[in-house]
Order: sequence, then C-alpha cells, then structure tokens
Amino acid sequence: MMGKVIEIPYCSSKFVFNEENFGAAYHWFDEPMIARQKRVNQLQRLTHPNGGNGQSGYFWFPFPQSRFDHAIKIPPIAKIILSKAGFSQRYIQQFILTVLTHDAPTPCGGDATMRLDKQRLCEVVNYKLFMTETGLSEKFSSYGYDVDEAASLVAGQGATGSLVKFLDWLSYTALDAFHLGKRKPREIQNLLKKYPFIADVWRDIGIAKERVFFLDANRLYNFLKLRALMHSEFYLNPDCRRLEHVFFSETKKLFESEKISLDDLRFKDDHWLDLVVRDGKDVSWCTQPEDVSWQRFETEQEADGFYAQKKSAFYKEHIKPFKTGMNLLVMHERKIKPLYDALSKKHVQELEQISNKRAGWYVYYFK
Repeated sequence: MMGKVIEIPYCSSKFVFNEENFGAAYHWFDEPMIARQKRVNQLQRLTHPNGGNGQSGYFWFPFPQSRFDHAIKIPPIAKIILSKAGFSQRYIQQFILTVLTHDAPTPCGGDATMRLDKQRLCEVVNYKLFMTETGLSEKFSSYGYDVDEAASLVAGQGATGSLVKFLDWLSYTALDAFHLGKRKPREIQNLLKKYPFIADVWRDIGIAKERVFFLDANRLYNFLKLRALMHSEFYLNPDCRRLEHVFFSETKKLFESEKISLDDLRFKDDHWLDLVVRDGKDVSWCTQPEDVSWQRFETEQEADGFYAQKKSAFYKEHIKPFKTGMNLLVMHERKIKPLYDALSKKHVQELEQISNKRAGWYVYYFK
C-alpha cells in the first residue's frame, strides 16, 4: 500500500499512504489479525436496492468492500482533527491505532453472525479481549497504547469516543453509497448530486471542553440525511436483507450443532465460513434473492401467527427505528447545542420519518 492514495468517497481530500498522514497505522496495516479485516466483507450478503448486478444471482458477495476498507480511511482525517485540537502525539497514535482496529474483532459473517451470540461476538464488547488475546495491545505498547482507554473509545465513551463513532459512520456510509454505483435509489442519487462533497463534514469538527461539535449545522444535517437514507433504502430494506437471512439461518444450524465454534467465527474469515456453510449444497443455494419473499406486520403476535402457518417461513426479525444523530452538538448562534435545536422542525421530522420507515416485524419465506 506504500504510496497508494487513500480517499473517502464524496470528500475533497486525498491522502498518500505514508507515515506522515497515517501515523502508526502505516506500520501495522498488514499485521495478520488486522489484515484479516480485508477478508471480512462489510456488507456481507446485502443486495442492491434496485435489483441484482445484471445476473440472476450472486456467487460470492454482491459488494466488494471489506471492514478494512473503511477502517483504513479514518486515520488521516482523525490525525488532522486531533492535531488541530491540540492533543498530544501519544494520544493521537492511540486514537489512530484504535480506529484501525475498531472492527478487527468482527466475526466472519459480519453483523449477521453476531446475532448467534451478541455478547461474545460483538466487536465493541469484545474489543479488549481480542486485542489482548491476539497480542496486539502488547505490540502497540511502544506507542503508549492503553487497551482500556482504547476499549472506552470503541464503546463511544467520552468526547473522543463519540468522535470514533462519528468517523466510523462517515467512512462506511460514504464508501457504501459509492459502491451502490450509478443505480442508486433516487433520493440518495439526488442528494449526492446536490452535495458532491457531502463527506467533507469532517472539516467542521471541533473539540473544546470535552465536547465534540460541528461548525455547520446544515452540512451535518445533509450528511445525516444521507446516512438515514442509506438505512431506510439499503441497510434496513427487507428486499436487500433476504440473502443475509438465508445464510444466517444455515450458519445458525451449524453453530448450534457445534460444527462451527465461537473461535472459528472470531478468528477465521468469510471464505472459510462460506465453504463450510455451502458444503454439500447446490451452487445456486443462497444466491437467488428472487426466491425469497417477506411480509411486514405491526406486532410480533401477528408475525408469529403468519410464521406458524407459512411452511416455507424461515426467519423473523424486528426492525427498529435507528438513531438519527440529532443529538450531535453544533455551534449555532454562538452557542453549542444539540443539532435538533439548530434545525427547523421540518428537518427534524424528516429524519425521524426516515428512521421510522422500516420499523416493524418481518417474516421471510421461500416462494
């Protein structure tokens, strides 16, 4: 990667991959348990909201980006933000190593397999354990890295913990929107055409008196609207989640029968998991989203009733409204206040409506 140009989509800045821009991340990106993130797909089996890729199915993953791809984009902008705010070099290196590794404990299979054991497979909950078991915390000690401090950052605690969380939002949202290609949902496409550098919102970040805030409420709102639309039209769109649930259901059977272990999921990669789950099955299995349908219900009781009657039903899920980010702080009229106090009622309601769009109970079944 030396000399490679790294950029966040829809951002006006590009960064050469070197020590000056990436700090300690420059020396550790190819460490095996960090590089493993390259083999854990970011979107797993989510499919395009506007249909397939021109074919009837997917042999591998519909989208190419990995967990590593979004993690490696964060260090250079984090370095600029923290340096401007006057943080020490030790703390900046601590922060950089934290954002580089924040997704390293993610199990193969990603968010879907986390559902198998939310406590022992969650990358946030298990960050400290992973960093200790793999020896990464000891290897980073020469930079003044403190695993307890890093774990609190990953958990979003304190001002700089909230910064980790926001920069994570920024990187994966922009990257995923980019990979939707030219056939993006109309609202997302229109927003990006109107604001082609929507990811430049990071330039507005300030830190003072243990608070992270933004200098431009409108630019923050535009980014949060993009993130909200990515959730409603893609991440939480049941049409996009069909293959994810098929694959999870089969993985769950293997996990419960102990053919797949907890440590397999924690330390192996997507290719290994795919081979194990597909073993003995026709190659078209888990590749045809058009073979799966779904139905939405207002209550769990209604969903359970349908599930019991539908012989081909295989998965039930509860989609909840997501956090819109309206509580993020902005400088407005010379005061630092929550974003919802700086926006019009219309804008606040718009994000709330998007957040609630997919809320409900869903049952997935084979046609």
